[in-house]
Amino acid sequence: LGYDRAVELYETDFFDESHFFRAVPNFLVQFGITYSQDKAVRDLMEKEIPDDPQLDPPIKFEVGVMSYAGSGPNSRTSQMFINYNAENSALGENPWETPFGIVEEGMENVKKFHSYGDMPPWGKGPVQGKIYSGPQYINNNFPLIDKMKSCTVQRIQAGSEGYVKDPAVREATARSEGSGDDEEEEQEDDEWKDDFEEEEDDEVEQDGDEPPQDIAEE
Repeated sequence: LGYDRAVELYETDFFDESHFFRAVPNFLVQFGITYSQDKAVRDLMEKEIPDDPQLDPPIKFEVGVMSYAGSGPNSRTSQMFINYNAENSALGENPWETPFGIVEEGMENVKKFHSYGDMPPWGKGPVQGKIYSGPQYINNNFPLIDKMKSCTVQRIQAGSEGYVKDPAVREATARSEGSGDDEEEEQEDDEWKDDFEEEEDDEVEQDGDEPPQDIAEE
């Protein structure tokens, strides 16, 4: 479920122009608050999904592993984090912290994201609740925070060596062929990657307020 939600977020341009608002060296970087004005896209910040079952043995939180932030059981929505440190023993203890992906390229750039310290009460970084009103809060108070320029999903056919460029073929390979287990085969046939780029922010006004989503303390 976590993988499917991630693909949904990337395909709806949810993360475009959004900030990596919580960057803590040797710990993690967190993101997932959209500035989109599209109601359907913004609703994904409140649309919770159940926690995925913990695997036995569990997937290790290696450097670059991606998981969801949360505030309790079955609270995953859109906020995610990327692990900075393979020795973060606390990660994975909460039921919502199930890895769903990994940064395959560009992790050296991810580790360079600017940090103002952890979010309150652990540090003096941005207050999550204030980010929902739009990018001005971060632009005015934390101007060096990095942001995501855009995201794409690239699909590959099972057994192929390259990405599928034709939209019709991408759509076809996103569906199962010859089996009733659509969700499992779609997950096996899809591959997505994140492009992390540093860029000056554009102003997009938003309204609204949401409670912060926390993960394990350092």
